[in-house]
Amino acid sequence: MGVPERESDGPGSQGQNPGGARPGAGAAPVAPGVLEPEDAKLVTLARSARPRAYVPRGGAAAAEGAAVRDTDGRTYAAATVENADARLSVSALRAAVVAAASSGARSFEAAAIVSERVALPAPDGGPAPDGDAPPSVPGTAAPAADDLLVLGEFGAGVPVFLASPDGVARGRVTT
Repeated sequence: MGVPERESDGPGSQGQNPGGARPGAGAAPVAPGVLEPEDAKLVTLARSARPRAYVPRGGAAAAEGAAVRDTDGRTYAAATVENADARLSVSALRAAVVAAASSGARSFEAAAIVSERVALPAPDGGPAPDGDAPPSVPGTAAPAADDLLVLGEFGAGVPVFLASPDGVARGRVTT
């Protein structure tokens, strides 16, 4: 069963770094319809990892789940681990990449992140229901630039699907 996608408005467009990741760039829209089965599996794995997030302070770290798929088709999932010192917190995407690399993965086909920061836009396209202004693609928060750089270390052009806690893919960025 596929994971539904939600169409978003236009992508953000900030500068690229030498590794190919677009730090701070907004998410690109995803075509309406259903994700490819292997990408839907990544979203499902990321969604199942999210409840295992350790975020006791609820500070800068969001409860996120992430999953990556290497070029051999193996998948790895992880969740956010918050630390009292925000610099030492580990994002779900970084944790999933570290788990994969520790198991021998050296290149990736795709990744997915499930986060409450991927909020539903208001029906009129205005601010998200929680009152926060939407990022460059309404309802879609791009992952931190550093997280994309960690994934980008293993290759450029890796799609990262962004989904809300309900498992609906709402955007995509690439390394």
